[in-house]
Amino acid sequence: MLSRLVTPTWRVMLLSDGSVTRHLKLLTEETVHVDLVQQRYVGNDHFQSRVLGSDVQTIPGPHVQREVFLTSEKGERMAYAASWWSEDAMNTYMKDSDKPIWVNLASTRTEVYRNILAVYMGHSKELEEAFGCKGPFWGRHYIFWHGDQPMTLIYEVFNPKLSEYLGPAATNPAGL
Repeated sequence: MLSRLVTPTWRVMLLSDGSVTRHLKLLTEETVHVDLVQQRYVGNDHFQSRVLGSDVQTIPGPHVQREVFLTSEKGERMAYAASWWSEDAMNTYMKDSDKPIWVNLASTRTEVYRNILAVYMGHSKELEEAFGCKGPFWGRHYIFWHGDQPMTLIYEVFNPKLSEYLGPAATNPAGL
């Protein structure tokens, strides 16, 4: 189980149903900013991600995909996130795409339930370049539900440098 692989502080980060943006702000004592990589209309294309499987199809189409890095005030990339929204939900809840999701939702007092579907540990050359450090990288994906409707699917990967705040991620780093 995850408890044998990941330290308690990292388990909180990976399994919490609270706001990642808020957690990062509390950890770093800095405002969290969004570095928008891309936001694009993907329509009703039915695609199946190698990582996410068919979970994206839970979100009603047409879809808008958004990719961001969550950064500190100093410009350090703390997390990568990709999200898939219904076009209607994006227009309703993401009024300011230059702000984190949590900031947009909090501004309208929108309550959500986070259904965590999977936790990952892996390696990625692209993320090594983006974060400026080697993995392994810990990530997860989940769906935000508002009322009884799926709002968005979010995939997040955390920078291993967060260990400066959280302590080591792995209970047995040599075993990874």
